[in-house]
Amino acid sequence: FRFKVETVEDLSHFSVSLKDSTRGPYNSSWSRAWRGRTIAHEIGHMMGLADEYKTISGEIDCLEDSLMCTSYRGTLWVHHYYLVLRRIFSEHP
Repeated sequence: FRFKVETVEDLSHFSVSLKDSTRGPYNSSWSRAWRGRTIAHEIGHMMGLADEYKTISGEIDCLEDSLMCTSYRGTLWVHHYYLVLRRIFSEHP
């Protein structure tokens, strides 16, 4: 997947504010200090991927090599591409 970041006059699909630091909400405010993997994790949410850890307790019980489990060292897995493509091409994602 490729993404084009640009300033637009009309409505955009997503819009985020860049801040020196942030505690959220991460769908609208991003920190300038974030690493690329953290940004990739948040873009995953924009594409319909959910967190793979327990969001209420914060407990890590998922595959820690997955980007949607932990953005510190995780990478994209085949199932991430499948879920995004299913969402794009299916009438009932």
